[in-house]
Amino acid sequence: DVRAIDAWAMVGGGNRSIVIAIIDDGVDLDHPDLKANIWKNPGRGARDRHGRNFVDDGDRYNPRPTTFSAPFDDTDTNDIHGTPGAGVAAAVGNNRRGGAGIAWRCRIMSVKILAGNSLAPSDRIGDAIRYASRHADVLSCSWEVARHPDIESALAFAVATGRKGRGSVVCAAAGNDNLPRLGFPASDPHVIAVGACNDRGVRSGYSNYGEGLAVVAPSGDDGRPGITTTDVNLRGKGY
Repeated sequence: DVRAIDAWAMVGGGNRSIVIAIIDDGVDLDHPDLKANIWKNPGRGARDRHGRNFVDDGDRYNPRPTTFSAPFDDTDTNDIHGTPGAGVAAAVGNNRRGGAGIAWRCRIMSVKILAGNSLAPSDRIGDAIRYASRHADVLSCSWEVARHPDIESALAFAVATGRKGRGSVVCAAAGNDNLPRLGFPASDPHVIAVGACNDRGVRSGYSNYGEGLAVVAPSGDDGRPGITTTDVNLRGKGY
């Protein structure tokens, strides 16, 4: 439904030099359909080898999923959201495993701001966005938080200074409240707001809508089939 094959005919699976930051609850760095595309910090001796953790200062260089509790398919209490997001973006293509992400030649950087039901404070979320923009070309923010000046400042910083001064592209989810307004940061003028539709091209019942919405793309919906992507590669955990 996203006409990926038509896009691939024009631009292939993207460019290996492009880095996509998944700002979320962590990415399973060892997943067999993601591992080959995980970003590695080129800085010699860099401790943030694959990204950063802005939730736990005691484990700041581990941006993996870390928090799980039963039921293990509950997004609110488990670190199971970032890995599927990474797969949609850039699961490895042509490797005879799983599926292929839309930009399957691009690389994935994990930036952790969530751990179960724990969310980094606003100033740390701002730090996470600034950090991501220093290394990544595209920032994926599939979450909604309260508006905060430090996050607004970080978004402005990202689009002004990222990509070596050309500005990072920042995408954010419109929100999952079925409301005629965009959540934040999707409502920020620096951000590309992304909503959800189903396999019939109809807005998903949960997806926010309204002024400022830039694009919708297939996801799930009540009573309709969803999309296929990567899940955390841990026995008994995930969707």
